[in-house]
Amino acid sequence: MRFHDAESQDAHSFRRGKGAKGMVKKDKGVRNQTTVQSVERSLDILEALAAAHPGTGIADLSQQVSLRASTVHRLLATLVLRGYARQNSQNGQYSLGPRALQLGRAFHDRSDLRAEAHPFLQQLVAASGETANLSIRDNGEAIYIDQVQSARVVRIFAEIGRRVPLHSTGCGKVLLAFLEPAERSHYAAEHGLPAYTPHTITTTQELERALAEIRQRDFATDNEEQDEGVRCVAAPVRDHTSAVVAAISLSGPVSRVTMDRIPELAKLLVSTCAQLSAALGYQAPPSR
Repeated sequence: MRFHDAESQDAHSFRRGKGAKGMVKKDKGVRNQTTVQSVERSLDILEALAAAHPGTGIADLSQQVSLRASTVHRLLATLVLRGYARQNSQNGQYSLGPRALQLGRAFHDRSDLRAEAHPFLQQLVAASGETANLSIRDNGEAIYIDQVQSARVVRIFAEIGRRVPLHSTGCGKVLLAFLEPAERSHYAAEHGLPAYTPHTITTTQELERALAEIRQRDFATDNEEQDEGVRCVAAPVRDHTSAVVAAISLSGPVSRVTMDRIPELAKLLVSTCAQLSAALGYQAPPSR
């Protein structure tokens, strides 16, 4: 996430750590004999291109996706022909093409979850004065799929489509907390618990205690665990099956989102997420 000063238009990036670049991750457990190898390889290349800015060469791509340069070159030729990749005529490097952007926009525009959630994000910003974010889980990461920014001069923003770790962010911890125990254990074993700031949770014992507390109170906090100077509160969004399908967070500088203000923001978030969950068909169990 970043601070944004609307008067000076000067955006200062926080240190993102390794998670900001970790878009190309092969989930070996997902692949099996029913998948088509050439499609898998093409998707690996597209994911690598999505992580490369402003572009990358065949040698680097070959190393990233663990394929021979000749294979990468052949697959790239098809992707370029179809418009999903393009080659810079001056330096020979490759990047995503316009058709890839078109697909991304189609998902963004047609997401029912995003359409349902957006008015609730606006409602949260109006009530809190802080930036509201909508996130979903993709394996070991949370992805920001929508945002309504604070109108304040100094505010926090994160790019739509940015991926962040689960264990070091408020939205990520919410999405992690309500997984099955085996899935939670798999996360730590598969992705580790790297530190992004001195406040990041880095042990499985500490993480499990935090996740248990989140399940009990139905909200999470990020106390400068991903970006120093940023604090956020997050709560779960549930669908008609009672599954947690998303998380909404409120983020702001620590000077405004103080520890004393956490209960107020958490109450607002939990209430708003409950309203959105009801709109998605969730029926809360009767209170005892």
